[in-house]
Formats: sequence, C-alpha cells, structure tokens
Amino acid sequence: MRDANFGVESIGLPIVVYMAAALLASSVLQWTGALPTPGRAAGAPSDARNGPAARGAESAGGADSAEGGGADSSASTAADTTSGAAGATSPSQMVIALACNNLAQLAGAAACVWVAMRQRRRRFAELLLCGRSLIQFAPMIFGLFVAAMVVCYGTLWLILKILQRVSPTYQAHGHDVVELIRGGGLPFWAIAVLWIGAVAVAPWAEELFFRGVIQTWLMRATGRRLVAVGVTAAIFGAVHLSWSPPQFHAVLPLGLLAVLLGLSYERTDALAVPITVHALFNLSTMIAVTQGWSDG
Repeated sequence: MRDANFGVESIGLPIVVYMAAALLASSVLQWTGALPTPGRAAGAPSDARNGPAARGAESAGGADSAEGGGADSSASTAADTTSGAAGATSPSQMVIALACNNLAQLAGAAACVWVAMRQRRRRFAELLLCGRSLIQFAPMIFGLFVAAMVVCYGTLWLILKILQRVSPTYQAHGHDVVELIRGGGLPFWAIAVLWIGAVAVAPWAEELFFRGVIQTWLMRATGRRLVAVGVTAAIFGAVHLSWSPPQFHAVLPLGLLAVLLGLSYERTDALAVPITVHALFNLSTMIAVTQGWSDG
C-alpha cells in the first residue's frame, strides 16, 4: 500500500458524508412520522422502555454484528447514532432507526470508495481484489475466520469472568440488533433489515473506512505497518465505548478482531479479504443468537 497518498481530508470526507446522510435520513423519517421526534421520547409506552434496548447481554460477536445495524465501528452504529433514534418507542421504530443508519453507512462507504480510487489511482475491482480472484484468497479467509472466532470468543469469555469476579453486579449490556432479534415478534421486513445491516452493510462500510482509509492513511503517515494496524484496531475497539450503554467487555475482543483484519489487508492489499472475514464473523454471530447457541 505504499502507493497510497492520503491526506487528512481523506478521513474527514467519509465521516462528514456519513453524518450528513444520517441527519438527512432521520429528519425525513421524523417529518413523515415514521420516527417520533426526540421531544416525544418521554411519552414512550412502557413496553418500549422495558423493550429490547433496555435489556440483555451481548458477546463480542454480537457487538460487532450490531455495528452493521452497526459500528461497526463501525461502527458504528447503535440506533441512537441517528438523530431520530432517541425517540424510537417501539421495536419497529428501532429497526427503522437502524435502517436509517445503514443508509448513512452506505453513503459513507461510497465516499470511502471515491477517496480510495482517487488517491490510489485504482479501479474499484483493484481495490477489492488487487488483480486476483476471491477464490485465491479462500484458504486465508477460512483460516482468519476460524482464528477470529477462537480469539474473540475466548477473550470475551475470559474478560467476562474477570469482570464478574471484580464487579459481581457488572452486566454485559446488549446492542439493539441482538436484543431485537432475541425479543422476537418482528415482521419479515424488519428481520431482513437487521440481517442485511449486520452481515452486508457493516462489513463493507467499516472495512472500507477503517482498513481502506484510516489504516492506509496511518501507514502513509508513519511508514510502519504494525503501528497502522495497531492504532486502527484500537480505534475500532474503542468505538464500542461510544454506544449506549458502553460495551467495555467487547473492546478488547473486537480490537483483536480488527488486528486480524488489518494484518490480512497488509498481507494482501485486497479489501475483499477483511470484508469477507468480517461478514462471516457477523453471520456466525447472528446465527448463534437466532438459534439460541449464544447469549448474545
């Protein structure tokens, strides 16, 4: 990735586009009545206050899969990332808020693609595969996926044991995506939005931003690959502290996931590799949650 020539504006543009898209989408939804305004949040029904956003426990994988609703990341990506989410008063409205965030993430991802293509003078296909096919990367992708599952879930289990011993009252709060799925009773369109957000939108948007923009910029700025990978991974993990409630237990496991994703990008210079591993990781978590194999 030494041919990259990224300026600070390369990081700022996708963020600005994402925030503008989130604000526009949530404003339109509030105007049409699909989402309540923040001022109406106080009048939310009691079942909303006691609903999916207020309960549950979540694993590192669940936290990451939520990035695509969720955030992922990045983002990232709780429903209250958008302007209208503060007033979401029902599961369906929370799903709409997450869908709003998905659209904003796609807008940010498009900005990342434009920046990367312009700065690196590559076509989109070259950014993704670097002149090779995804089949050629299959053995690496499978190995990284297995390593990610073992490392992240193993670290999560250890951290939760430590936190529960140090603070018996500590609760591993869940993200809206996991809790909405666990709560059940959602229409098909809502379930589809949650799955698409977690398995498709989040991996694309977050990898394009964290690996394609931030890590590349840090590599250019420092000239040190491991520094670029480590700092990007730290940012990726720390994003989860911005969620409400903060997911302290997920920071290290997801940071380690980001290290694996960053190293795979440095090794291949092909964004398709971390995107695919990220998608498989989120998919496995969603399946585990829906089948009751995991608490979150």
